[in-house]
Amino acid sequence: MTLTTVNPALLSQPLTLGTAVPTTSGTSVDFTGIPSWVKRVTIILNGVSTNSSNTFLVQIGSGSIVTTGYTTTQGQITNSSPVAQARTDAIAFWGPVAAGSAHYGNILLTTVGSNIWVSSWSIGQGTSTCASYGGGGVTLSGALDRVRLTTGGGDVFDAGSFNVLYE
Repeated sequence: MTLTTVNPALLSQPLTLGTAVPTTSGTSVDFTGIPSWVKRVTIILNGVSTNSSNTFLVQIGSGSIVTTGYTTTQGQITNSSPVAQARTDAIAFWGPVAAGSAHYGNILLTTVGSNIWVSSWSIGQGTSTCASYGGGGVTLSGALDRVRLTTGGGDVFDAGSFNVLYE
């Protein structure tokens, strides 16, 4: 493994926190305009919930949202038994969920080069003893410039907020 030297020009690209977007209506929330130099994105969930019980999803894109080609596996430890799922249409980080359940945590996206992005996460359900964890990846056609939070069944968000921190 070869380590490279510090590039002073890159030091002017600090951690950038977006403006939190309420997840209190609608079926998806998008962050767009992520700069092409970004190498890592942290997605932040603060009390996010919906009015029904479908899976929470994150999709990313370059110019438009990518809905195919993901390799994602998530595990969930619930009150009663473990749950697991694999998806190819998104990063599935929780599901199924109980309506009105608040979710807190981070989803980390990191590029490994050539527009290949890998993910890992840990999410807790604030009102129970449930947790979700997992990882996956997807290759984009260009530089990542958008992140979407949505659900697997068109549920409507009813509480919380969603934000991104990129570097």
